[in-house]
Amino acid sequence: MINSALVSAQQRKRCYWTNIPGVTQPADKGILLKDIVDNAVPWQGKSYCLTANYSGATLKNTLERHQRTMVAVPIRIGDIGSDSREHRVYSVHGKFVSICASGGGQGAVMGLYKIDLPDGDYLIRKLSPVECERLQPLSDNYTAGVSDRQRYRQLGNGWTVDVIAHILGGLT
Repeated sequence: MINSALVSAQQRKRCYWTNIPGVTQPADKGILLKDIVDNAVPWQGKSYCLTANYSGATLKNTLERHQRTMVAVPIRIGDIGSDSREHRVYSVHGKFVSICASGGGQGAVMGLYKIDLPDGDYLIRKLSPVECERLQPLSDNYTAGVSDRQRYRQLGNGWTVDVIAHILGGLT
């Protein structure tokens, strides 16, 4: 099992089977959603994440030894109207929940995100297809040429490029 949160700005735990020897977990790149969202204003430089996704991570190793022992998770900050998935609001200072093939509707199953604007105001919206391409991580407009619904579907059904590159890196 590899979580794409190590190499991208989204939680995406997937099981991979391979006969390539020596495949390990990729190094944590420390990418947060605010690093790939359009119009987001970082409130500080990159920081060490304080939320662990496994039991061996400790706060002391992160803060004192500067070891990246923890992986960030989505930070839910509220909801709009109801508690259903399409109305949940998350912070860009965490990870994206996970791209889903059914990415239509108000927030769909991906949720909504509070995007800080340069003037101090903010928007609450779902991520654009380009921002979702960056989550995989693909180049901007990689899926252009079809409807946004199809773009979300393609990205939700796809693999995270950097995870596959990490696995195949054992062939060199």
